[in-house]
Amino acid sequence: MSRPEDEEESTLDKTSVVQSETFKVRLAQAGQAPPCMVLLVGPASAVGRQWPIEDTDRILGRAATAHISVDDRSVSKSHCKLILAGGDVSIIDLESTNKTVVNGRVLTPLVPQKLASNDQIKTGNVIFKFLERGNIETVSTGMTYEKAHTDALTGIANRGGLNTRGAESFRRAELLGVPFSIITFDIDHFKLVNDSHGHPAGDFVLKEISRIIREKLIRENDFFAR
Repeated sequence: MSRPEDEEESTLDKTSVVQSETFKVRLAQAGQAPPCMVLLVGPASAVGRQWPIEDTDRILGRAATAHISVDDRSVSKSHCKLILAGGDVSIIDLESTNKTVVNGRVLTPLVPQKLASNDQIKTGNVIFKFLERGNIETVSTGMTYEKAHTDALTGIANRGGLNTRGAESFRRAELLGVPFSIITFDIDHFKLVNDSHGHPAGDFVLKEISRIIREKLIRENDFFAR
């Protein structure tokens, strides 16, 4: 005769059922994912960030105007270039100071090198990983990065997202000589809402105000964070 504790352990140790619809959605997302570069080693706030390669002649470098811009002094302003042709991606070192290294091999300047999935690309002290089109890791790493930079309550960027995007936007505006504005605001009587109706009511107010601002006021090049 089995003991009660044995039955309890057996129940807790059951294999969970995979939600097939969720899995299908993830696979569908992966199938549509473009090739991309993922930052593995570099500025802490940007580790895990992805840059999709959806067009050819993508410049990777330190310059704020680079398509893949990384603020690290070991990276040249225009360090290397990514070429998209027929679904394949090649990389070309643009005579950078600290060279472009793929899987430990230093590239000859101005000579294209075809990339394969999971190749590691070292540019100075910064390391990227290349993911081919349709790689499911593109979806998983993208979700992890977005979750780390998104406020769970309101769905807008959190402080980490603001620190990353704000610094990039400031550098770009300074370099290009274009206007750069920061607007900060608070919600009137918000403490009174919490004190009178409880924190769930306050959370609802925050979510709704964030939604209205995001849907009605935020323009294409604006950035909204909490």
